[in-house]
Amino acid sequence: MPTVFRSRLHPDASSPREAVARALTTLLPALVVPFGLGLVLALMNQPLGPFWYVAAAYAALFPFAVRLALDRRTVELVLDGPDGTARSLWHVLRGGPAPPLVRVLDARRAAPIVTVTLGRRVHELDEREWPDPDALVAALSSAREAARELPLDLPA
Repeated sequence: MPTVFRSRLHPDASSPREAVARALTTLLPALVVPFGLGLVLALMNQPLGPFWYVAAAYAALFPFAVRLALDRRTVELVLDGPDGTARSLWHVLRGGPAPPLVRVLDARRAAPIVTVTLGRRVHELDEREWPDPDALVAALSSAREAARELPLDLPA
């Protein structure tokens, strides 16, 4: 049975309340900046026409770009014996196929960063973002020790 570790930033995929809260945290700065600059231009008696086209595009695209970047960075670790995989929030919400399990080649802890090498990918995890970092590091260390006794088979 695989063990799943989710970061604190990884919301329950079925919770619409958390999805709305995540969207609003990026939407608020995107709306404050253009309207603040528009207010400054209006007070300086400058033309606002061209500015509003740029501000509207910024306010519409910025939250999506930030959300996409954060959702791809937020991971959950799935460990199954000596193998593991990291699924981003983007993959979980899309409901696509899970990434293949690869060997846990290395796991190092240098507080507050835990560096994990899964196959050919290196993930740096901030232990303050994980509910139980000690259990996470212990599971990664045991997976790494189990993987050391097996032959190395990296995918091409």
